[in-house]
Amino acid sequence: MTGCVVVTTVEGDLIREFGRLRVSYIESPSFLEEVILSNRLVSLTIPLAVGFRTLCEQAYFLPKLTTLRLLLNALPDPVAGWSTRALVCPKLSSLILQREVEDADAYISLPVLKAFTRMVIARDVTEVVEVVLEDIRLVEDDPCDLLSLEIQAEDCDEQCWLAILHQQATIRELFIWGTFAIPPGILPRLSSFTGNLRTALSANVSDVVASLHGISSSLRSLLLRPSVGVPEEYLPILRNNFPLLQKLTLTGFAPDYLHLIACGKEVFPPWASLREVRFCCGINEQTPLDVSGATQKLLAANKFLTAVDVQFVLAYDLCLDHIF
Repeated sequence: MTGCVVVTTVEGDLIREFGRLRVSYIESPSFLEEVILSNRLVSLTIPLAVGFRTLCEQAYFLPKLTTLRLLLNALPDPVAGWSTRALVCPKLSSLILQREVEDADAYISLPVLKAFTRMVIARDVTEVVEVVLEDIRLVEDDPCDLLSLEIQAEDCDEQCWLAILHQQATIRELFIWGTFAIPPGILPRLSSFTGNLRTALSANVSDVVASLHGISSSLRSLLLRPSVGVPEEYLPILRNNFPLLQKLTLTGFAPDYLHLIACGKEVFPPWASLREVRFCCGINEQTPLDVSGATQKLLAANKFLTAVDVQFVLAYDLCLDHIF
């Protein structure tokens, strides 16, 4: 068996490359130090079974490592006994789990993930680590706390949705990438979900309303980028179908509507439950728009609103809805 190693700068510039390396060499205690000084390493991509286990057994100290990407198809279960020591990386901020073999099924459960990271990764307890799954399914298991969950809609099969259903009461944010669609048989069972629902791609408001009919009375927070229509048309639709919504974020929003609000030519639909509204508008930086009048009118006309936020970005930035 052979492998390869590529060393690059943070910017992606190639420093050195090794090919046809024997697995026995990659597993040797001195391997990493012969490739790069461990105190300079900031990002590492490594297979779970071959290289990472060796790093753990040798208790490697990587003081500047911030991003760790593990290639795997499953985590060891049970975790106990997989490694007797841990990789020491006090500054780790991002752990990425990526499927290693494309045509093989890859899955993990949250309890196993938590047990694994606690056992094999030693870090500063004050640092928050972001865990990202790439092409790996979340499977149903014992419930545990889960603040945020991102899924690729097209890749989320029935088993994935069952896992979400099993933990919906503890999920604070569900972020759906790709074409927005929730299977009809799943939606009615999302009745306990009261977190923030976010979509990454443009969506037809009517389609979203139809898809979310089963949880329209329980949904509290929604981020959406309408693909068609104007605010005068789709805002009343959202108000009528999500009567208990407390926070609404609209990206790709038409700034002309805010001008009409400021001039008194349009009125934001009364929405008793809504407390916060955020508009992210695309606008030419050469023609900025003063929205203070619109903000004041919205707050004055809707006594239940406590916060109105308007943000302008260049049109090409609107595709990055997930950062807002």
